[in-house]
Amino acid sequence: MAEHISRKELKQDKIKETIEHGAEAVLSHGQFAGIVIAVVLAIAIGYGGWHLYIDRQTAQPIPRIQTNPYTRTKGRALRMPSTSSSS
Repeated sequence: MAEHISRKELKQDKIKETIEHGAEAVLSHGQFAGIVIAVVLAIAIGYGGWHLYIDRQTAQPIPRIQTNPYTRTKGRALRMPSTSSSS
């Protein structure tokens, strides 16, 4: 014949199983949440790093182009130096 289990023992087993199941669920979901957070964090760092890189590339000084001093007129008519010599 089957062993007789008292109500007290039956309740303790159910409580124990419930606690074990809860702990397994927390660990299982905790690992999943950790993976999701790690992926989101990696994407955010990559996105931020890319924008920082692009901003620094566009913020570099543009080299000045040497201009001919005779072409800077500031709204005046362009005057070329005279080539005739008055001797």
